[in-house]
Amino acid sequence: MDLDAVAGLHDDYRTLIDFWRAKKPANELAPCFHDFDLMDLYAIASKLVIVDVETGTGGERVYRWRFAGTALRDFIGIELTGRYLHDTADETTNRDTAAIYAEIARNGGHHYWERK
Repeated sequence: MDLDAVAGLHDDYRTLIDFWRAKKPANELAPCFHDFDLMDLYAIASKLVIVDVETGTGGERVYRWRFAGTALRDFIGIELTGRYLHDTADETTNRDTAAIYAEIARNGGHHYWERK
């Protein structure tokens, strides 16, 4: 789904996409983390996650939530900030989410995922 289609789904998406586009350098795939100030996204920060890609002990990619908003914590019942995907998700969720994060890291894109 392209960004404009996602933006039409909810005002929060529009806020994030407008912010993303304003911060993304023209010749880059995505904005850099140092360009983000969560206070600029205060109205929706409780619903956001920021994920770091790290290298595991075996050379594999592992994903750590640098920031996970309180709305997510309240929804799933655990604090994710500072924790690793593989330590907090079941095997299927870990596999599916890691595949999405890997694709985003490769192409600097976005992903819209409807999941219960």
